[in-house]
Amino acid sequence: DDEGIAWQTPLTGYGQSSPVVYGAKIFVTSVDGPEKDRGITSCFDVKTGAKQWSAEVPASQNVPSSDMVSRGAPTPCVDARAVYVFFESGDVVAFTHDGRQLWHRKLAEEYGKYQGNHGLGGSLAQSAGAIYLLVDHDGPSYLLALDKATGKNLWKVERPSKISWSSPLFVDGPKPFVVISSSGSVEAYAADSGKQLWALPGVEGNTVASPTVTSDLLIIGSSD
Repeated sequence: DDEGIAWQTPLTGYGQSSPVVYGAKIFVTSVDGPEKDRGITSCFDVKTGAKQWSAEVPASQNVPSSDMVSRGAPTPCVDARAVYVFFESGDVVAFTHDGRQLWHRKLAEEYGKYQGNHGLGGSLAQSAGAIYLLVDHDGPSYLLALDKATGKNLWKVERPSKISWSSPLFVDGPKPFVVISSSGSVEAYAADSGKQLWALPGVEGNTVASPTVTSDLLIIGSSD
């Protein structure tokens, strides 16, 4: 704990997400409060660890905080323009690199509160112009593409209720597509329209592990 550390700094709240880095900035998310009352986005200097800014949004859906439920689990994504964060309360927010809020969506209020014993854990995926998020839970589930500039829907695919913590994967190429691996199936959707391209049923144990891709293979993991 005392060796090989360039710097360390305390964080507000509890965050299970991974940090994301762009240039000289590190962006980190966490939640705080007895019912995960606030979603927090913080920015730090990559060389010194000095906090550059922190922004909070009130949770659109409150759930008692415990070791059995996700706490700041979804990892954000970042590009040259902004950092895009998703909290399991259903709040999706975009901030500029200096902390100015660009837009805020409250998905739990728009599409229904999330149901399940352990919350959501899926992280965001991104293309040049869109972010993609998978909301699979005991209630009405969906795959959603949002415009990075405005936060408005590009498309929304309704899905049957199913439990999953996996993240979508954007695959670039002549015809970009989005892959999801979730609770018994693997599916691909056209990135520009949300049209389903193919589906592979009968997969077991893929409730947590997210897919990954090589130059010629799509790799699906099992959490069993």
